[in-house]
Formats: sequence, structure tokens, C-alpha cells
Amino acid sequence: MEKKLKCYRQGELCFIPLNLPEKFRGQVTGNIMKNNVIREGEVTGHMHRASENAELYNIEGSGNRTNLWADGEAFALPQGQMFLTSKNTIEISHDEHKTLKLDAGDYIIRIQREYDEEKDRLIAD
Repeated sequence: MEKKLKCYRQGELCFIPLNLPEKFRGQVTGNIMKNNVIREGEVTGHMHRASENAELYNIEGSGNRTNLWADGEAFALPQGQMFLTSKNTIEISHDEHKTLKLDAGDYIIRIQREYDEEKDRLIAD
């Protein structure tokens, strides 16, 4: 049976639940985003923002993955995306979208891309 990937969307953002084993919690490397702004609109200036109870990271690392190590095991996070985590319900707000409520847990945030005949690009908000 094929396992389907669950994804939550708000505008151009896709929030993908991540089953991060407990031993890797607290080991995420990257720049913590203090203001919890996930993305700011290029045209309107409106922001996708996570509630204050969440921690938002810009994932960094060498190559194309960031590895978390614990007890001789590794867990890889994709580089160049964002990692969102909270022990409580997370609210994602934006002026032009309905507030998105995510269950407590860990999420990778991916910006949707659009393609034309010549190149791909991030979707502008």
C-alpha cells in the first residue's frame, strides 16, 4: 500500500509533518528566526508568521542536507528550507489567508515552485 505524504498549505507555503525521533530534538542546526516570520510578500509586504510558542529555523549545512546525530544514528533534514517545531499547537497567520492551525510537532516548510517553458521560480506572494 502506498503511503501518502500529508501536507498543509497556506498560500505558497507547504508545511510537511516530520516524524523527528525524540533523541534528535534540540539538535537542529541553523539560524533561529527570532521574529518567526517565515516569508514576507514581495508585493504587499504581508507576512506568513508562526505563533510565538514555535521555534523557526533556517536550515544550514554542507552539501544538500543537514544531519542530526545522536547515539551513533543520523537523521537528515533538507538544506535550504525551514524547520518549524513546537510542543503546542502552532498558528500560522497571514493578512490574506485564513489562520492555519498545526498540531504540536515538527515540520519542514517548503516554498512551492512554479514552472514555465524556460525555467522554474519560487512563487511570489
